[in-house]
Amino acid sequence: MGYVLFDNQKALAPIGNPSNNAHKTSNAKQANIPLINISVDTQIPGNVILVKKIVMDKAGWIAVHDDQNGQPGRILGANFLSAGTYQNQMISLLRGIADEGSYFVVIHDDNGDRSFDFKLDLPRKDPSEQTELVNFKVVAESPRGD
Repeated sequence: MGYVLFDNQKALAPIGNPSNNAHKTSNAKQANIPLINISVDTQIPGNVILVKKIVMDKAGWIAVHDDQNGQPGRILGANFLSAGTYQNQMISLLRGIADEGSYFVVIHDDNGDRSFDFKLDLPRKDPSEQTELVNFKVVAESPRGD
């Protein structure tokens, strides 16, 4: 198992089957709709998460939300990304994620000022009006480090 260090915080390196946590806009190629793809693996508790892969069809924000009854709740942190494909993106959090917690990575549109405001930079919707997001879990590191 490997770790990526960021400001003395640890984020779990990608493990397991990331396809379980990947979201892709359905029928994107057939409908000529840009593909949005988010892949996040299980994380460990801390103040940073690692997004394994993200494909952005246009500039926007990747935000981490806590889970409120199976829906995205409070925003814990966000990073701005231009359109493109990104690997291993770190998102620093204002509040840490906890063991056995459930969280979401949500794509938010940017209103053009490149400054995150959750009242103006709303969650992005796919063609079927579903929010562009992926859920991930947090598990504590084993005492032996495996």
